[in-house]
Amino acid sequence: MTGLIETLNRVLDVTLFRLGETAFTVWTLLYLTIFLAVLFYLSGVIRHWLISQVLSRTTLPLGERDAVGSIFRYVVIVIGLLIAVQAAFAHQNLTFPYPQRDIHIRNVPIDLKPESKVTASS
Repeated sequence: MTGLIETLNRVLDVTLFRLGETAFTVWTLLYLTIFLAVLFYLSGVIRHWLISQVLSRTTLPLGERDAVGSIFRYVVIVIGLLIAVQAAFAHQNLTFPYPQRDIHIRNVPIDLKPESKVTASS
């Protein structure tokens, strides 16, 4: 049994390709495929529940209920994909470097005295 687990572990850890310094293995693609399948399945279940249980109690026509359910499903899928990408980057210890713009001002006199108010005298 231990030999089977070790063989399976070696097969799953085979590097398929590299993107920069990040290695994508069979396990990475398998994890991504399973996560996407579960995400799409659950978003469909939530959409169906929303349409049949929640929105059926409203006076919305069926087409509008379907539209709201579809939009909700797309939102769930986008949030799930963002979570998956964040988890994958955290697992690989990757970050996106954001360009930083520094402004250096040299030899500019700064007068910190408050301006005197000019008043008209009569």
